[in-house]
Amino acid sequence: MERKLDINQILKTFDGKPMREGMGEKAPKLTLKRVLLIYLQSAGKMNLNPDEETTAYETGIVIGASEGKTTLTTRQYDLIKKLADYGKIKNQSGQEDEIFGIEVRMQIKEIVDKAETIDKEKEGVV
Repeated sequence: MERKLDINQILKTFDGKPMREGMGEKAPKLTLKRVLLIYLQSAGKMNLNPDEETTAYETGIVIGASEGKTTLTTRQYDLIKKLADYGKIKNQSGQEDEIFGIEVRMQIKEIVDKAETIDKEKEGVV
């Protein structure tokens, strides 16, 4: 089943303020799209098999070109879910490091888990 994610969602700090990509109020707000693209760019260091790496590349192109609610195939959604659940990369010494802190990681997992399921039968597509 396909899923829809609003990739323009802005992540929030613990006190409910928009997260920023840098320091200061002028820095761009941190969106789901930006975080997913960082996960996808890091996919080669996240213990994926070659098929999953290909899916990561394809999904990166879809998300990179999209705005707002974005439709993902089951394969693309499952990969995004896997990356969001794992959230770590292997560094040069072979140890695993978190890509983001808990504020970002847990929001991404929550948002991805709540992705809207597209029911093609309801929409008249079979």
